[in-house]
Amino acid sequence: MEIGKIILAILFSFLFTYLFMPSLIKIADKRKLFVPKTYRRSHNKDISSLGGIAIFSGTLFSFFIFLDYVKFDDFKFLISGVILLFLVGLRDDLHQMKSYLKLIGQTIVAVIIVVLGDIRITSFYGLLGIYNINYTLSIIITIIFIIGIINSFNMIDGINMLAAVLSLIFLLCFGLWFYLSGQYDLSLMLFALSGSILAFFNYNGTSPKIFMGDIGTNVIGLLMSVSIIIFIELNSKSELTYHINAAPAVAFGMFCLPLTDMIRIVIVRIFRGNSPFSADKNHLHHILLRKGFSHKKITFLYALFSLFLIIINFLLQYIEIQINLLMLVNFIIPGVFIYLVIKRNNNKNA
Repeated sequence: MEIGKIILAILFSFLFTYLFMPSLIKIADKRKLFVPKTYRRSHNKDISSLGGIAIFSGTLFSFFIFLDYVKFDDFKFLISGVILLFLVGLRDDLHQMKSYLKLIGQTIVAVIIVVLGDIRITSFYGLLGIYNINYTLSIIITIIFIIGIINSFNMIDGINMLAAVLSLIFLLCFGLWFYLSGQYDLSLMLFALSGSILAFFNYNGTSPKIFMGDIGTNVIGLLMSVSIIIFIELNSKSELTYHINAAPAVAFGMFCLPLTDMIRIVIVRIFRGNSPFSADKNHLHHILLRKGFSHKKITFLYALFSLFLIIINFLLQYIEIQINLLMLVNFIIPGVFIYLVIKRNNNKNA
């Protein structure tokens, strides 16, 4: 029965988003609700960034229909956080917000989920020699983690379909794992979001009609971060059929290319005396654009690289590789890739 609910959830969210998106595009065009010209943009024509409204609505609509309401209490803080972050994203998509205001909004949401919802990382599995984490440190680390995932995902939303494709890979992998592990409500949530993103593809292809904007990246980034936390916690405390021995490293490996690029960008900005939250065009996908790669080729390259790292992580953890070594692999592979791209770009411009 659960598989039937999940299939219907995907179908409902897909149809809702697919049918709602044209109306949203028309409203945005009529009201001229386009991406602010002050934003860093990879397109010259005016396009709305309100696609996240349809993604958010389709996901929530489908999730509420098929969710087991007896267990809804487990999700009330997460849903509250998602709605609040949706409003923050909506405000930013309509009129650019200051970076610190967005950070405050993200922090409030993280606190709601971590402190009130008690969704937090309690074990590092021996990473850097750390196993169990005390309560206060656990809260601080988890809040920083959630904010980091949201912003790293937000940073890749500058290329057609890139954020959507990467999120879809992540959601399908984790949705399947949660289903096989008996976490049906979590699986339902991720698959419902997958259905909405699949519908979004039709409007964000080679000639995009709309972007997902901060609404989409905020909501997806938050759900991804919470999924990772629950994934890590379940594998630390439960003897599961599909147990993952080095869960923190495997979870990081699924998203390590944009995360590594975000860390690089933040370090570069700080060394240049700029705010780590300031906008620029030094991200990996911007560099690849300047090298002449099309949006489609960049998206394909990111997707291929992500799938490669996911396969590597699952293969290495099954041979019980030490978690510190696996995490090192997850930093080295994308780090070397980013370095080679930047080096070739600098040599070309020299």
